[in-house]
Amino acid sequence: LQQSFVTVGKHVFVQTEYLCKKFIIPFCAGIYEKFANAFAKAVRGLQVGNGLIEGTVQGPLINEAALEKVETIVRDATAKGADVVIGGKRHSLGMTFYEPTVLGNVSKDMLIFR
Repeated sequence: LQQSFVTVGKHVFVQTEYLCKKFIIPFCAGIYEKFANAFAKAVRGLQVGNGLIEGTVQGPLINEAALEKVETIVRDATAKGADVVIGGKRHSLGMTFYEPTVLGNVSKDMLIFR
C-alpha cells in the first residue's frame, strides 16, 4: 500500500475495485465491500508531506501540470460514474499536494484505467 503512494508520480491511483473484481472476487465472493472499506481506512492513515520527513508516505507531485493531469483523471472518472471513496482533491497542504485517493466503480472507459 505505501509503495503505491510513495511512487505517486508513476502510480497515481490504486484501482481497488478493479483489483478486487478481477482477481479477488472470483475466489472470495462478497469480500469487495469489506476489502474496500479496510483499504480506504488504511489510505486515510497515510502521512502526506515533505518526503524528507520520516514517516511521510506521499509527497507532492512534480509540478502544477502533473497536478492538473491528476485532477483531469479524477474528473473524467467521476463524470463517467466512479465514486470517490476517499480523497479526490488537492490536499490542504497546498502547492502540488494531492490527497491519497481511492475510487470505486472504475470502468475500462475511464482515463484512470489506462
